[in-house]
Amino acid sequence: MDEITLQRIDKYLRKEMSSTEKIYFEQEMLNNEELRKEVEVTFLLKKSLDDRQRKLLQVKRWTNKKRSLSLKILSVVSVAAILVLAFIINIPENQQYAANDVVAKNEKVVRTQQKAQKVIQSMRHSMEKGNDSEAMQALDDWETSPEKITMNQLTCDSQAVVLSQSEKETLKKDIYELQWLKICLLVKQGEKNEALSLLKSFVSMDGRYKENADSLLKSLEQP
Repeated sequence: MDEITLQRIDKYLRKEMSSTEKIYFEQEMLNNEELRKEVEVTFLLKKSLDDRQRKLLQVKRWTNKKRSLSLKILSVVSVAAILVLAFIINIPENQQYAANDVVAKNEKVVRTQQKAQKVIQSMRHSMEKGNDSEAMQALDDWETSPEKITMNQLTCDSQAVVLSQSEKETLKKDIYELQWLKICLLVKQGEKNEALSLLKSFVSMDGRYKENADSLLKSLEQP
């Protein structure tokens, strides 16, 4: 799609077209399957971005509320940390190795979460600007990263057992988000077969994009 056509699609989705422009554009979609699919994908992507922005706003508000509470319990947490450190120092050497192993696993998960969130932000920013090459570069950075972890690994890998339920859920949401962005990017790049392959497994997972994924799968499966 050329830049002018992409601008027309954005104008149509933002409902900024006049009645006459809208009629001509919708008639053009009926006669142009490529244009119609681009409008559908752009609509789904914009809806996903809007949903993400609303979620981030809610998280920000909740974080502000928790900040005051965190200050109150900071001293309690500090004392607890000192007690844990004293316990580790005094336990037998073999148990210290086990404790260090748990810490290492937790640090790896933290790095994975930080990496996933960084890639998500980078991909969304690039896709919003229409810079698919930057988005693909960010995706490649994740795919080749030593911190990369799949949904199956998160569920089955023994290194994840030290995580709390909330930590697992947070990481699962990040991996889920990355998979959806990858699918949207593949569709925009014209990689229909690879996108279809990922979608068929993606739609089986419960999540915020399930409805969008079902709709996109039906669209791509049409002859």
